[in-house]
Amino acid sequence: MTGYAASSGRRGNTGVLVTVKSVNHRFLDLHLRLPPELDPLETKVRRAVRDTVRRGHLDLTLVLERDAGVDAHIDRALVSAYMQAYNRLRADFGLTAEADLNSVLKVPGVLSFTPANLAEEESKEIESLVLETLSDALRKLDEMRGREACAIAAELTERAAEMRRGVEEIEQLRAGAQQLYLQRLRDRLRELIGEQVAPERLAQETAMLVDRSDVSEELLRMKSHLQQLDHLLQSEEAGDAGKRLDFLLQEMNREANTILSKTSGLAEAGTRITNIGLHLKAEIEKLREQAQNLQ
Repeated sequence: MTGYAASSGRRGNTGVLVTVKSVNHRFLDLHLRLPPELDPLETKVRRAVRDTVRRGHLDLTLVLERDAGVDAHIDRALVSAYMQAYNRLRADFGLTAEADLNSVLKVPGVLSFTPANLAEEESKEIESLVLETLSDALRKLDEMRGREACAIAAELTERAAEMRRGVEEIEQLRAGAQQLYLQRLRDRLRELIGEQVAPERLAQETAMLVDRSDVSEELLRMKSHLQQLDHLLQSEEAGDAGKRLDFLLQEMNREANTILSKTSGLAEAGTRITNIGLHLKAEIEKLREQAQNLQ
């Protein structure tokens, strides 16, 4: 699910800002940006995110503000190489100009700055502040994603109800379809072997056709899947609801395909069942798209 949250905290001369953005993704895809002095906390930060968020592409940024100053570092080896090259040029071309300190300091890599080293006690305080601020940002993100989940769940429930009506209509059409199967078989046998059809063979072939065309088991499983979907949407238990919905909808799509394959070519009833089956597949696809948004 999509969402955005930010949280900040401060203790003494240290401040922390945490921002997190989330968009839909099938799995948890965390992109983490930390300042160098917080690199030792990366494992703990990732664990805290995984404990709260199970799905989504997350961009998480931590900014550390300290009033303790910075340390300047000079790459003396680089300066030495620069001066040697400079002096060789002077000797080769008879130059009299002297090296300028400002020019030397502008050479890339000569001068760098890092935050002042943290004392052990200060490191612990910063760790506590970072994890506390991160927890608050993740809580806000979860609340925002939760509001979106409620809207998605309402839409999923409505689509499931539409599918249930389709399944019930197929059941009604199937209740009177056996006569259609029988008539279809009689016509086909007459085409093949003439008007005289042995009653025993007719009964045998009819039973086989009815068995191959019977979708009662598929309809029963489809209704069971719809009940499970309702239970999953209404349940407040923690878990990978999105992944469980993915699997459930995959099974529902399988049942819809079987219904379509078994009921093709059955005159008006078959045409209507086919239309309903295609509508069921369309609804399942819409459900699958929305299920990708759920955690």
